[in-house]
Amino acid sequence: LLLPPTDSRLTGQAESAESAKKQLASLFPAFVQCVTEQEFHKFAQRPMSKLPSFAYAGPDLHVNTPGTTFVALGDSIHCVKPYFGLGVNSAFEDVICLNQALDEADLGEWTAAAEKYSNIRGKEAEALVTLSRSFDGNFFEFVLPLILDGIFSNALPAIFGVNAIRMLQSEENTFTQVVARKRQDRILQAIVILLGAVLLGSALYWIVMQIVQFIT
Repeated sequence: LLLPPTDSRLTGQAESAESAKKQLASLFPAFVQCVTEQEFHKFAQRPMSKLPSFAYAGPDLHVNTPGTTFVALGDSIHCVKPYFGLGVNSAFEDVICLNQALDEADLGEWTAAAEKYSNIRGKEAEALVTLSRSFDGNFFEFVLPLILDGIFSNALPAIFGVNAIRMLQSEENTFTQVVARKRQDRILQAIVILLGAVLLGSALYWIVMQIVQFIT
C-alpha cells in the first residue's frame, strides 16, 4: 500500500488485523473482500517505510468476486525506486496490456481478459523488480556487470548483448526478455573468463617450466 505522508487519514499504523481491515474498509470499501485475513495480519505486522521497497505482486493480478472482477496495475503490482522512469512507463504498459486483453475478449468475458492480463503482466512485474533491484546493488551487482557487458558486447556483438540499461531503452525488449538475455550473457561470460583463466594459467606454467629447465 503506497500512501502520501501528508495524508492524515493513514498516519496511524494499524495494530492488528481487525484494525487494518477497518482502516481499509473506511477508505476503500470496494476492495475489502479482495484481501484475505492473512494479508490483513501481514499488513498490521509490517512496519511503514519512508521509501518504497522492491516488491511485486503475482502471479495473479486479478481477483474474481461474485459479479465483480478487480484488476491491479501500476505501483500496486511492481514497486520500484524511481530509476530511469521504469515505474511509470511500466504502468503505461500495464494499461496497454489490459486494454488489449479487453479488446480481444468476447463481450462480457471480463474474467478471461483479467486472466490473460495476469498471465502476461505478472511475469513482467517480477522481471521489472528483479532488474530494478540489480540497479540498486553494489559494485559487483551493478557496476561490474555494466563493465563486462561493455567489453563482451563490443568484442563479440553477435554473441553478447549490450547492458541491461541500453536494452531497456528499446521498445522491442520486454522485462522478461532482458532478464533472460542477461542471465544467458552472465553464463557465457563466466565460461569465457574461466577458459581464459585456465589458458593463462597453463601458459604461465609452461613459461615457468621453460625458465626452470633453462636455469638447470
